[in-house]
Amino acid sequence: MTCWRVTATRPAALIPRYRVGEVSERILADGTIDTPLDAAELLEEGRRLVEHERVEGLVVSFLNAYRSPQHEVEARRRLNERHPHLPIVCSHEVWPQIREYERTIVTALNAYVRPRVVRYLGRLEDRLAGAGVAG
Repeated sequence: MTCWRVTATRPAALIPRYRVGEVSERILADGTIDTPLDAAELLEEGRRLVEHERVEGLVVSFLNAYRSPQHEVEARRRLNERHPHLPIVCSHEVWPQIREYERTIVTALNAYVRPRVVRYLGRLEDRLAGAGVAG
């Protein structure tokens, strides 16, 4: 007897919706600016995520950033001025490809894994040096 399952469960989101911020900006597919980056919105979303959600890092991923990353670069600069203690990862640096969903997921994974890998490698280097390993 074959059993069909007609319902499916959706996997949990990598980043919960309440930890995602939206900012007005738009770069078209050809790289031209349609809507300039709204710096006030950017800084307010950054403040909300840092103060209320207690994030450990920020991911910046805008549509068409693979074509022209200037808004992501500006966003990182402004967020870094306000939150210099937080790592900020931009999608155009991690995977500069047309697929926005995939580019954002890869960037989020990078931001999640990077601090842990850096801490691990730092501890490993310290332990190796403590054991007299010079290589």
